[in-house]
Amino acid sequence: MTAMRCHLSHVAGAALMRPVGRLDLSTAAPLRQALLRVAADHPVALVVDLTRTEIPAPALLGLLCQVADRVDKWPGIPLALVSPRPVADWIRERLPVSPDLAGALRATAPVPRPRHRRIHLPPTPVSPVRARLFATDTCLTWGLTGLLDAAALVAAALTDNAVAHARTDLWLRLTTADDHTPPDRLIRHHLSRGHLRISVQDRCPTLPNRRRDRSGGLDAVAYAASQWGTAPAVGGKAVWALLDPI
Repeated sequence: MTAMRCHLSHVAGAALMRPVGRLDLSTAAPLRQALLRVAADHPVALVVDLTRTEIPAPALLGLLCQVADRVDKWPGIPLALVSPRPVADWIRERLPVSPDLAGALRATAPVPRPRHRRIHLPPTPVSPVRARLFATDTCLTWGLTGLLDAAALVAAALTDNAVAHARTDLWLRLTTADDHTPPDRLIRHHLSRGHLRISVQDRCPTLPNRRRDRSGGLDAVAYAASQWGTAPAVGGKAVWALLDPI
């Protein structure tokens, strides 16, 4: 198996990943997982520096497009590439590409972001109740009264699932966009004004299985949300859902 080392640092709030080695079929999946875990920490952007990455098959860069799509949906951050070598046009059509770090940081420069609120919850039976109250209070604070019932249901269901199966500390996050969020940031975060994204992050890497969920909580999430999914996170995973405005 080909060896690849990934060096992580942070610059101006952005996570900078420098893969060193050969990108091939044996290293593509581990690199993808590493990038998704870094994104789960909610940096303002994710920059991948390919200066010291050997890329024998340009098609392998498609995995970075897949990662960009995933981190766009959750946690809603941009991904850019640093490459001193030319890359294919189809990559440039999907991702910002710059020959240096300064250019990549400019391409992902933060602008006013959607609002978010976050709460830490322990793995106890009372946490779903606290999640429901937190979602209710957040919707009232943000004026999303049309989503109040659905948000409370989804937040409680995701939290209940994490308490029952992950049994670790967890973090509930709600995100929305307001009138001050620029249109390009709305597109980047896959949000429109009035949308609400709810996610629960825990420290268990095992993904939820809707067919094995006897409580029916994930079925309720799938019914209430327009989209829902999972993403790996550092030391665990996140489960998220998107509610459309009413």
